[in-house]
Amino acid sequence: MYVDVDAQQFLTLIQGDPDGFFRRNAVYWICAPSSVSAPTLSNFTVRRHDIQVEYYSPGKYGLFGGWNADGHSYQIVEDGSGAAQGCFLPWNEDFGYSIVLGGQAQFFINAMMDGCSFGCVAGPNGTVKVAHHNIQDAAGGTDHQAMTGTLSAFGYQHTFQRNDYRNLGNGQGLGFVTGVRVGGAWRIYGQGVYTAHGRDRIAFCRRLQ
Repeated sequence: MYVDVDAQQFLTLIQGDPDGFFRRNAVYWICAPSSVSAPTLSNFTVRRHDIQVEYYSPGKYGLFGGWNADGHSYQIVEDGSGAAQGCFLPWNEDFGYSIVLGGQAQFFINAMMDGCSFGCVAGPNGTVKVAHHNIQDAAGGTDHQAMTGTLSAFGYQHTFQRNDYRNLGNGQGLGFVTGVRVGGAWRIYGQGVYTAHGRDRIAFCRRLQ
């Protein structure tokens, strides 16, 4: 079950406190391989699913923290009728996609990862170049070392690698990467997410850019 959320209101909500928002809420886009041939600029809609999302809050004054369960799960859907516009970075097997984020949109989302790797690097005039790499190994999985190598070779200084998130949840971890433009500057966030006790759990959230 889900409820539709106005995309522009969703974007405004994130821009008000992006660090806090991504620490508490999971944001993802499901993209089948080869469903799109290149990064796209598209309007989008937002679905808030009826799934409890847990996130970790560290304790104050050196005390132990704990898990909170008042987060939400937001699915982004490409939809020409949506109220906001974003850049969508897809994936495909044994392939890499990249795009330069500038002023063409206020929102960016990377295809949900279950074995791929992501990289980003700052460019001139407030731009950020982002990339999504998938390199298959002989066993039909993905090659962590090879993807690390290609992202490094292309100069991506900040990465969110397969082994950063995949080992969560007994090897079932997922990687979500989302970006938002705040005050003319891009902020890119990576989330490591897995399922535990019927809830989605944000194990960590990193600001990549």
